[in-house]
Amino acid sequence: MKNIKWHKQDEKELLMTGDQVLIDLKVNLVKDSICIIQNIEYTLRRKGMWQHNYFMFHQDKQLLKMVFNFWGNKGKVHFNDGTFIDCDLQTSDGLKIRFLNNEQEILSYKSIGKAKDRETIFHIGIAFVDAEKLLFLAAIGKYIFSIMYYECVDDVASNLLLLTA
Repeated sequence: MKNIKWHKQDEKELLMTGDQVLIDLKVNLVKDSICIIQNIEYTLRRKGMWQHNYFMFHQDKQLLKMVFNFWGNKGKVHFNDGTFIDCDLQTSDGLKIRFLNNEQEILSYKSIGKAKDRETIFHIGIAFVDAEKLLFLAAIGKYIFSIMYYECVDDVASNLLLLTA
C-alpha cells in the first residue's frame, strides 16, 4: 500500500498506484467538486454555514454523508448501507484528518510545515474496509482536507486569490 500516492496534475489531484489512476479529483472551493473512480463520475458537495456536512453522490443518489459534531473535531461518515466510520479532525500543529474503524486508522491526511512550504502526507492505516469504501473515504477525505487546507492558509492574499479564481 505504500505505492499509493496523490499527485497534482494541472488542476486535478490524482490518487495513483504506479501509473494506474484510482481517483481523479478536481476540487472546487465554491461549487460542487467532481471525482472519477473506476470510470464512474461522483459529485462531492459541502452544505451548511457554521457546521458543514459533506456528501458524495452518484447521479442523484447519495452514497455517503459526513457530519461533524458542533465543535467540529469529531465526525461520522454515514454510508447509505448503514455503515458508520468515525472521523477525527485536528487543527493544532497543522491540519490532520483521520478516518477510524473501532479506533483503528483506515486512512489519514496531514499537513506539515507552514504556509507555502506545507506538505500533505497521505497514509493508509491498518483497519480494513472494502475497496469501494476505501476509495470513497480517500476521495471525500481529500476533498474535505483540501477545502480546510486552503481555508487555513496563513497568507490572507493567497486566500483571496483562491476564492476569486
